[in-house]
Amino acid sequence: EQTSAEDLSRFVPTEVAHQLLHAETQPEVGATEREEATVLFIDIEGFTAIGESLAPEQLVATLNEYFEIVCAPIRALDGVVTQFQGDAILASFNVPSPNAGHAANAIRAGIIILNRLETHTFVNNLKLRARIGINSGMVVGGLVGTSDRLGYTIHGDSVNLASRLEAMNKETGTQMLIAGRTVELADAELARIPVALDDLGEITIRGHRHTVQIF
Repeated sequence: EQTSAEDLSRFVPTEVAHQLLHAETQPEVGATEREEATVLFIDIEGFTAIGESLAPEQLVATLNEYFEIVCAPIRALDGVVTQFQGDAILASFNVPSPNAGHAANAIRAGIIILNRLETHTFVNNLKLRARIGINSGMVVGGLVGTSDRLGYTIHGDSVNLASRLEAMNKETGTQMLIAGRTVELADAELARIPVALDDLGEITIRGHRHTVQIF
């Protein structure tokens, strides 16, 4: 039975699926690409307590419903979901799929996600709130795994910083924190994005050598 790109794209990003199917030689584990990208990391607030309040079947159904709400605007704005980590989602814009407006598109996706969660009700009249961290910088994307089981992911300090910003929302009382580099790249498009950015200044982030301007 012949495998299609649509079949593979359920397990790896569509761009990677096409590369795997049409490459003359089998891509190797460890083969990478390095590019500036915008990384969006999103997590559910208080997920542990939510999990304890739902039956296992309800929890799985709620997560799947949540993933559909979150992933739809990411895909619509040419972002790629590279990992699901429990209730967390890691998405990238410009790697592995080229995306010239990657910074602005990531911000747009974050706003759409928060707005949709604000109005959506899950099982048992449950409302979910999310925290989002967005950062732009160099990332390395590539296939990881073994010769018989492959996955695609992105790595780098830029990815770690997006994750740190997501967690920092707990300290700043916000739902979305955006690094200065992302705002710089998105500058020309910001007037068209329905959000007012609040400059929180330069801060020190654990595990990061330099201060980072955040909005």
